[in-house]
Formats: sequence, structure tokens, C-alpha cells
Amino acid sequence: MVILFILWILANVAIFINFRAFASYGVPTFPAIIVNYMVCVLTGSLFIAMGWIESPPVLETLTNTEFSTALYIAMGMGAFFIGSFYIMGLTTQLSGVAVSTLSARISFVIPVLINLWIWKSGGKEYDFINYIGLFLAIMAVGLVSYKPSQTIDATEYKDEKKKYLAILLPILVFLVSGIIDTTFNYTVREDVQIVLPNQQGIFSILLFGIAGLTGIIIFTIQFLRKKMTMTKKSVIGGICLGIPNFFSIFLLLKVLSGFKGDGALVFPVFNISVILIAAIASYFLFKEKLSLINKIGLGVAIFAILLISYQEIIA
Repeated sequence: MVILFILWILANVAIFINFRAFASYGVPTFPAIIVNYMVCVLTGSLFIAMGWIESPPVLETLTNTEFSTALYIAMGMGAFFIGSFYIMGLTTQLSGVAVSTLSARISFVIPVLINLWIWKSGGKEYDFINYIGLFLAIMAVGLVSYKPSQTIDATEYKDEKKKYLAILLPILVFLVSGIIDTTFNYTVREDVQIVLPNQQGIFSILLFGIAGLTGIIIFTIQFLRKKMTMTKKSVIGGICLGIPNFFSIFLLLKVLSGFKGDGALVFPVFNISVILIAAIASYFLFKEKLSLINKIGLGVAIFAILLISYQEIIA
């Protein structure tokens, strides 16, 4: 399970690197996202066809009434993916990269608190030290994400509507990202098991397929209005993004299943690990400078991981 956890982290770091490369090479993001979803479907289908991912017969699973709840969730989540991407884009435009990134990253607090305070399903129980670690994890995300030049002050807007949107959208990003993680967590909980371990490949493919179809509809409308087009860069970028993106979701389900749906342990350790490795990767690959505040954040992040998972480390 530790190996799967590490691979999950690396898949998400690869996604971050791809998006960072999009900015460097001028890759149109939305068309690349659509290609990425199609590549996700192809990647999952290939791995199932080759027997590299355990899966029951696809048609039998899709027509099984016991899988119907998972099917509806996959359809809803697929459409939700495109919506969350659009909201993230608006937030970045109105409030800056730092604000949108921070809002998405600290959203892990939502599934953690739901696991601890609502579900209470026999997973990790936080003591005082763990809660200090959770607080430090949130602080670390803010410190590592801090880029003063990328932050836009909402008071600069003359348009009153945009001013309120600049404040409201980051909150929406936080909630949407948290809802997505919580939904994934719920589907694999031991006492619920909406998606069985051998159905996780099919579930991931369905989710990306719906997201891709939704994206194609939006793209077609924008293309006909001559507001968007597909470029070679978008295709290449989408292919590079699609493979790690499929595994980011598939391994998320696998890891959560392996830890018996214990999001209170999985999400904070995972998110902080991704932030740590992504920051280091950006430093070496894109020559991004780490300010003193960012470096302090990396140190706080490591300390937060130790505090959150110290029981598992000494066990």
C-alpha cells in the first residue's frame, strides 16, 4: 500500500508539472483538458483490456443494478470536474494564481473533518497532537503557495460585481474541491462500498468519459462561435496530462480502499507530500525561486506530516 501511496503522490506531482509546463509553453488549457480526459479513458481501457487492472466484465458491471449508484455518482462527478475547472479558471483571473491554488489545496480539511466528526467510521481518531499537525498543514499550504506578485487585491476592482466575485469564488473553489474529495472518500468507505475494489478502474473510466463528453459539448459550442480551437500544443499537452491524471483518480480510490476509507489520515499526508515534492520539482525544473516564506512552509509541512501520522510511524 505504501508503494501505491507513493505512486499516487507522483501522479499528482506529474499533473502539477504538466500544468506548469502549459504556462511555460503557451498550451491552451481547456482544449488540452478535453484531450486529457479522452486519454484517461483510453489509458484505463487499455490497462483493463491487458489485465493490468483487475476488473469484472465491463458490460456486466454497467448493467448490474448494484452498480447503478456508482454509475450515477460517476456521471455527476464527471460533469462536476468540468465545472470545477471553469471555476478555478475564473478564480485565477479575478483573484490570482496564489489564491486559487491555496483555496483548492486547503480543501482537504473538508473530508478530514467529515471523517472525524460526522462519519466516525472506525478510522483514525485525532488527538491533540494530530490537530496541531492539521493546523500546521493548513499553515504550510499557505506559506508554500505564497506568491505576493500573483495575488490580486479585490479592492482594485471598480466593478462591484467583480469585487464580490473575487471574494466569493475562492470560497467556492474550496467547497467544490472538498466535495469532490469527500465524494471519492464516501464511495470506498468499508461500511458503504458503493465502488468495490475491482470496480474502481471502470468507475474511473466512466468519470473521465462523462467529463470528456461534457467538455466536448462546451468546446464544440465555443468552436462554432470561433472562440476556441484545437491546436497541436493542446493535443500533445492533453496526452502528457492524461496518463498521470487517470492514475491520480484510480490510485486515489485504491489508496483510500487500502486505508479502509480513512480520509482523516490519507488526505492531509497526501496533500502536504504533493506540495512538498511539487515545490522542489518546480525549483529544479522551472527554476522557480523559493522565498524564505516558502522554505519555512516546506519545513512546517514536514513537521505537520510527522504530527498527523506519528501514531502510524511509531506503531
